[in-house]
Amino acid sequence: MKTFSAHLDDAVCGLAWNADDSLLIAGSASGAVTLFRFTSDGATQTWLAHPMGLLALAVAGDHLATAGQDGTAKIWSLATGELRHTIAAGKGWVEHLAFSPDGLLLATTCGKGLKIWDLRDKGGALLHEYAAHDSTLTGLSWRPDSRGVAVSFYGHVRLYRFPDLEPYEDLTWKGSFISLAWSPNARYISAGTQEASVNFWRLPYRQGDELDMTGYATKVRELAWDPESRYLATGGGEKITIWDVSGKGPSGTRPAELCTHLGRVSALAWQAAGPLLASGDADGLALIWHPAKTKREITGEKLDGSITKLQWANRSAWVAAGDVTGEISVLKIS
Repeated sequence: MKTFSAHLDDAVCGLAWNADDSLLIAGSASGAVTLFRFTSDGATQTWLAHPMGLLALAVAGDHLATAGQDGTAKIWSLATGELRHTIAAGKGWVEHLAFSPDGLLLATTCGKGLKIWDLRDKGGALLHEYAAHDSTLTGLSWRPDSRGVAVSFYGHVRLYRFPDLEPYEDLTWKGSFISLAWSPNARYISAGTQEASVNFWRLPYRQGDELDMTGYATKVRELAWDPESRYLATGGGEKITIWDVSGKGPSGTRPAELCTHLGRVSALAWQAAGPLLASGDADGLALIWHPAKTKREITGEKLDGSITKLQWANRSAWVAAGDVTGEISVLKIS
């Protein structure tokens, strides 16, 4: 059931909730950030964060981080909207940024470079820099213990542990990785490819254990782990594919398929602490599933355009969906 709707001035390129779900933060491609307050006053606050365009945002505590096409990341106060830090992330677009799970560090990627910033320092100090990658970084995912990160680029997924400058795992495959996701229990890592496949590794890696899961209709940008690290949901076409990695893993098994979408799946998001999966497609349809119980959707909502972002609230059965036209809807699961 839809409980809230709004429109931004451009495509939705970022969605996040604050810790108590009283605030929904949305970013548009134009570079603007809007705060929707789910309190008695229902106040809305908007400002221009990146005049050249905004690419991503993330939230940790009272920190809001935004990434722009201007080579910077910016740290804002959620309470006041005040700019706290401007970070020189590199020359070019800052395509990925993510807070560490403990909220103390921020990772940014710009071109071939990866930087880690310490937000405990009032100036947002540069803590680590990894610039020697062979091609543009296409994915970023934190270690669940906040002690390192993984990045993807052509033919490689590299795992770093701080403060080491060299990777402790270099997972290779001949192909173009375009998405990356580390499981919440830290035991698995997966990467989607331009060549319409998903690669899967158990950690620590043993040579020959990698899997290349093929048969997708399109390139795979959509990856989502359930909170128990048992199920990996993937897009790559009109079907949602659910891999069960429990036991001996997905090798030789047949995945479950959720087949309601008629448009290409464009977004996936699992509840942070629950069994429900949200999906969105290129036709603007957002659906909610309980994959462990049924292959039929629970509920859904039609937006105006292709779904670009999905974000579950932290403590409630709300999920926010944003689309390419700037429409935002919040669905409540009864």
